[in-house]
Amino acid sequence: MPLHMLSPRLQAAYVMARAGLSTIASEHDRLALAERMLEAVNDVGLQVAEKPTRTPQPEPAQIPPIWPGNPVTLAQLIPGRLVQRYTEEAGEEVRTDVPCCERRITVEARDGLETDLVCPFDGLRYTLVLVDDEDGGLWANFTVVGEVVMPRRRSPTRRR
Repeated sequence: MPLHMLSPRLQAAYVMARAGLSTIASEHDRLALAERMLEAVNDVGLQVAEKPTRTPQPEPAQIPPIWPGNPVTLAQLIPGRLVQRYTEEAGEEVRTDVPCCERRITVEARDGLETDLVCPFDGLRYTLVLVDDEDGGLWANFTVVGEVVMPRRRSPTRRR
């Protein structure tokens, strides 16, 4: 801490403590300086108080996932929520239901596939990850990213 930011009484204590110590390179010198600093602080009439400890903030509650087969409402589809769905194999592709409206989508059947998608009907954006279900199939893990502003189609203006 720069010396000019200290109060005049604390500056005097610092100068008194530093007197006689030309270097503070060794651990012994640093401890000696700290000890002399405490003595000097007491000599000028100040008290040393411990810094109050902050209580750690509780971690935010994890959003519980929604497992396959469980119904989902739009109100439950908040950013960060994981929704797991079953898939059906269709050759080199798999089909699965989008959590918001249960419309079917088809993606490449590859374990670890990660892709972003937007439901054009509900305007929700997801990250889809296909995960091996260890039974020869794949789980579709949808993580809700958030809502997307969808442009509305304008009807052509009528000529009069």
